Formats: sequence, C-alpha cells, structure tokens
Amino acid sequence: RGLVIVISDLFDEQDEVLKALKHFRFKKNEVIVFHLLDKAEIQLPFGESVLYEDMESGQKILSEPDIIRKEYIRVVNDFMNNYKLSCRDGDMDYCHMNTAEPLDRALGLYLARREKLK
Repeated sequence: RGLVIVISDLFDEQDEVLKALKHFRFKKNEVIVFHLLDKAEIQLPFGESVLYEDMESGQKILSEPDIIRKEYIRVVNDFMNNYKLSCRDGDMDYCHMNTAEPLDRALGLYLARREKLK
C-alpha cells in the first residue's frame, strides 16, 4: 500500500503510539520508525541540580542528576527497548538515531543496512 516513516523522540504514551503504528501495519503499510534522541536524553550527563521545564505544559521539576542517573538510564533503556522489540514483533523497522549525527548520514547507514538484508 504505502510507506509510513516516523521520525520522533516518541515521548508520548507508549501504548498509544504503538497502537497507531500497528494500525498502519494492519492496513498493509510498511512502517519505519526513526527514534530520534539526544545523547543527554539517554545519559543524563548533568552534574549539578537542574531545573527541568516541560516545553508543552510549563511544569517545572528540580532534580539531582547524580542521585537519579542510574535509575533514569535504566528507565530510558527500557523505554527504547520496548519500542525496538514492539516494532520488531510488529514487523516494523526500528532505528535509533542520535541528534549529534547528521540526518543524511544516519539515513544513509540505515538504507545501506537495509539493502544488505535483501
């Protein structure tokens, strides 16, 4: 039918996002998910207290990165792995992308890898 390409940080209700992606597959579309995250979103490299502000709601949270880092990294890895496994199980391509890598390079690497699988 068609090709659906999603380029997103996927920071939304995970069950709802996966439901939508599976709907595209159900309709016989090919689905490719590029999970775009910044290195800081994965590693939480901050050392001092940080005031986070939600860009959508304006809600602010004060955090101590040194105290929460280990658990934060575990939760983010679980978040990413759930998308990766759910996409694989749903016959969808999943590709993690880092914002530090130029988009054309990341897409080129994905397409080269995909070509090798044929």
